Amino acid sequence: SSQQLQYLFDTVTGEDFLYLHIGDKTEDSVFTRSFSALLVAGLLAKDAELLVLREENLEVFFKKIGRYLLLEQDTRGYVQEKGWAHSIAHGADLATTTIKHPKFDLQYAPSILHALKLVTWKETVFVNDEEERLINIVDALLLRNYSEEALIEFVEQAFDKFEMHLMTQGYNELFFSGRTCTLNFMKTLYFSLKMNNKAPQLQNTIYGQVAKWLKLGD
Repeated sequence: SSQQLQYLFDTVTGEDFLYLHIGDKTEDSVFTRSFSALLVAGLLAKDAELLVLREENLEVFFKKIGRYLLLEQDTRGYVQEKGWAHSIAHGADLATTTIKHPKFDLQYAPSILHALKLVTWKETVFVNDEEERLINIVDALLLRNYSEEALIEFVEQAFDKFEMHLMTQGYNELFFSGRTCTLNFMKTLYFSLKMNNKAPQLQNTIYGQVAKWLKLGD
């Protein structure tokens, strides 16, 4: 019922589920957070058809949607003897579904892009195809006719972080994991855009930045 949908949404988006002990890197709380993200995505997909969730509750959620990917620090994929955590991929699914919701206002997109810009700087390199889920966020924004110029700015800022990190911290381990992870994300995004003939200016920006940081043609 619509009441059950509302109850589930209000409960699972709270501090005891989606944000339970967020920031932990090795605890089992990641399973609660990660599968709460999938459940909320399912609830939003259903509400996109029914449009029964209260607008004021949705707006509160939309305002802080970028918070999950930003704060989540447990980047494990498959955890031996326990199963899939995969919180980054599930967080990407949640962000993508949120953007597709008919009541989502694009004024909240910058907070998602800010989280997406920093999600590749979590002291690890993704190895479970997280990039393929993360690029769906950009694709969802393009489907909503989000400004290509704003997405170009997002890409440029993501690569500006390389220079900024080198100036402030130098060539440390975090730089190399962040650089590799960001490049993997951008290369995946580039080929997705190219194969689907989308956003040619955005393609060109990504190509130029990737070529620069891989030192292609030198």
